[in-house]
Amino acid sequence: MRMLLRDMENLPEESKKDLESYPELLIPNHMREFVLKNRLPLYVENIINAKYYYTKGKDYIIRDGKIMIVDVDNTGVVHENMTWCDGLHQALQLKHGAAITSEQMSTNFLANTTFFLRYGKNIYGLSGTLGCNVSKNFLKQTYNVDLVVIPPFKVKQHTNLTPQLYNNKNQWRRGVVDSLMSKVNTGRACLVIAESINDADEFEKILSENDYKYPKSKILMYRTEKESKVIGKSIKKGEIILSTNISGRGTDIILEDKVNENGGLHVCITFLPENTRVERQNLGKIIEDCLKMFIPVSLGLSTNEVMMVLGF
Repeated sequence: MRMLLRDMENLPEESKKDLESYPELLIPNHMREFVLKNRLPLYVENIINAKYYYTKGKDYIIRDGKIMIVDVDNTGVVHENMTWCDGLHQALQLKHGAAITSEQMSTNFLANTTFFLRYGKNIYGLSGTLGCNVSKNFLKQTYNVDLVVIPPFKVKQHTNLTPQLYNNKNQWRRGVVDSLMSKVNTGRACLVIAESINDADEFEKILSENDYKYPKSKILMYRTEKESKVIGKSIKKGEIILSTNISGRGTDIILEDKVNENGGLHVCITFLPENTRVERQNLGKIIEDCLKMFIPVSLGLSTNEVMMVLGF
């Protein structure tokens, strides 16, 4: 890159000998210092990130030829109008042969905390899920507010089942599907919360093929907001919803009476969320059901660490 941009100040002597036959990328003089000292290291880093660390169907999707960001760690929502900065979005566009857009740069940044503090005592807010005690204490100390827990309209009747741990992804996927089969055979419905769109697709593939051959008409895919219509109706017995965290945020799942009579909605959280707030949002979907967590040990944690996190 430094040869391409003729960055003579930082080029080693041996590279300078080959410059006559090497292509050159012209930069306006008033932009050279900004590009060479500020942007170039970020561009190179994000080209590597785009190539090796960002995965289609997990971190982003391609829709209508455009790269769209997926909030994989929290809500699972697809952000159609957001772009990554520092050349990462453009590197992903190059990776998939999409049209290259101009880089968007923020010249000023104001953190959310600083922004809200400017309102003094004239701002009020309500959050449905506060998370763990650490999050609550942070809110108290930062904003000098009291927190009140409002009891739910209905008493939750869910039962936490014992989490299952697996040593490899094939066993983990099979364990999830076997659990689903054991519940739909008793007339219940199921919700699978996967970490990524790719994982949801893998579960769909296993369910509809191989040994299971489950009817595709009973497999409901809810991976992006455009597929939300699948839960706009009463969920019938035997139906399986394959989703991401998008189903745990502002989503009401309505069950037909037969499902409630047979034990309600069986929910499988198939990964260990980054924080308890995300986990509790998923729990908030449950009124009359059973919850089960299926954790692949290949998360980078040892079995003991995973067990400690889950509170065994």
